[in-house]
Amino acid sequence: MAHQSDTATTNRSLRLPINSIGPIAYDVLAGGPVTSFTVFDRSVYVESATGGIACVGDHAISDGPLNALLEPDFPTINYTLGGMIEVDLSHSTSWAPLNDVTPPPSASIRHGLKALSSALPAYGLTDGLGLFLDPLLRGATTIDMAAPLLRAATPGIQALSEWLATPETAPQDSVLSLIGLGPGLTPSGDDLLGSCLVALRRIGRQHDSDRLADAVLAAAQTATGRISLAHLECAAKGLGAAPLHNTLEAIIAGDNIANSLVALDRVGHSSGWDALVGVILVLRGV
Repeated sequence: MAHQSDTATTNRSLRLPINSIGPIAYDVLAGGPVTSFTVFDRSVYVESATGGIACVGDHAISDGPLNALLEPDFPTINYTLGGMIEVDLSHSTSWAPLNDVTPPPSASIRHGLKALSSALPAYGLTDGLGLFLDPLLRGATTIDMAAPLLRAATPGIQALSEWLATPETAPQDSVLSLIGLGPGLTPSGDDLLGSCLVALRRIGRQHDSDRLADAVLAAAQTATGRISLAHLECAAKGLGAAPLHNTLEAIIAGDNIANSLVALDRVGHSSGWDALVGVILVLRGV
């Protein structure tokens, strides 16, 4: 009952207590009331008067740069499109990934990738770009896939792999063909490219991440949706979903990979696995 009294409607504004909040979400939500523009069962995307985007929801959506998580036992909310929302940040904690850009030891990464390869069969992946993971981990340089999404993504993934090995020039248009590729709020190709940006920064290749980000963000203005663009902008700063960062750190450390994959598997329909492909493309060249 206490939480119901915390949810107040004043001038048609819903007031919600936040438990954990990412850095971009804080900038958006701390400024005052926001308006919902995309509604789901357990979360809602909101925008500020200046156009900033954040996502408010329960802990099923995990921590992330755009995310503000409600208190764990907060009752389910029926969000309305165009509704006004305010947040109470008085008891919230800030979330951010580890700020470590130290180039990791190659031997540790090789060990982590081997452990990842052993852990993948337990998930029985049947769709999404995650089907590329096994051949990539086996060192494939060319990939032949029959499914339409995989076939469409193959030229871009191969071009991206080549660019990561020799990034002297701007990425080719075939790399940028991944933007907006696939279904969902954040298309599979966007998830892959975003995680690639995060992984590059994490291993100390900031210049390459910035060069790729410049090309991706310029093309994404018209090639993908507003919400996915916001996630790509976060990735350009080295910010992704907590399960992605945790899996990346687990691979780098060569430890705790099985546990990290449990949370990654819960990210979107296939977004977690789509994103892992970008991580592997970066790490397998270290």
